[in-house]
Amino acid sequence: MLSECAARLRENPASVLVIETFGDKVTDLCRWLVEQTGRFDDMRSVIVASSLDRPAEAVLRTAGAHHVVGNVVELNRLAHWIVRHVAQSPSNRASVRQWTWARLPWPTGRSRDADHAIQSSGSTAGTEWDQKQDFSK
Repeated sequence: MLSECAARLRENPASVLVIETFGDKVTDLCRWLVEQTGRFDDMRSVIVASSLDRPAEAVLRTAGAHHVVGNVVELNRLAHWIVRHVAQSPSNRASVRQWTWARLPWPTGRSRDADHAIQSSGSTAGTEWDQKQDFSK
C-alpha cells in the first residue's frame, strides 16, 4: 500500500495523502513518512488511526504527519485545509489559469489589447467578440 502511495506522489508531488494505520504498523509508517517527506516538500499527510496513544501520535507528527485524526469522520474538520493545499499546488494553479483564459471574452491567441487596437483603428470588420454580442437591448 505505501509503495502505491509513493508512486502517486511521483505523479503529483503536492498531494495530500490520507493514510489509515493500525498500532502494529506505526513504525513502518514513520520510516516511510520520513523518507517521503524528505523527497516531496509539497506533500501533506493526514494519518487516520483509531487506537493510537499520545506518544505514538507525537512520533507520527515528528516523522512528518501534518495531522493525526482518530477516525475518517474527523476528516471533515480538515476539508478546508485539504482544499486550500490542493488549490495552491502547482499543477492546479496551471489548470486554474487555463480555465480562466478559456472563459475570457476574446478569441484564443488574441489579446484584449489587440482587439481594442482593431476597434480603435476604425476597422469595419469588427472582432469575433463584437459579432457575438448584441448590445442594442
